[in-house]
Amino acid sequence: MHANPFIANIKIHRRLEVVSMGMLSPRKFLQKRRKVEVFKDASDEADQKNWRRLMKQIEDTGSAVSVLRRERIKKDGLPRDLVLGTLVRFKQLKKWDLVSEVCNKGASAFCVNCCDNY
Repeated sequence: MHANPFIANIKIHRRLEVVSMGMLSPRKFLQKRRKVEVFKDASDEADQKNWRRLMKQIEDTGSAVSVLRRERIKKDGLPRDLVLGTLVRFKQLKKWDLVSEVCNKGASAFCVNCCDNY
């Protein structure tokens, strides 16, 4: 193969020019798209927002047991779906310290009628 010696010696003296204003705007594929949440009804929306608040509190404090105890005292028991949903989500996130903390304490300690079917 023969190398072309002229290609290596080319120098560009012009500055980059803006050809179109579209070059300056952020690219559409780089923008984050916010997911639109769809709720069944007002109670479903309240439940989901409450669950997200609970998850955020657990992550901020680093202790699931203390937050779940506080919620249980406030509401006179927690629904089984809430406790099990929290455990499943922390398993998906691989936060095993929080999962083991709740499992060692016993998830049924937080639920109302949690062990009726088991």
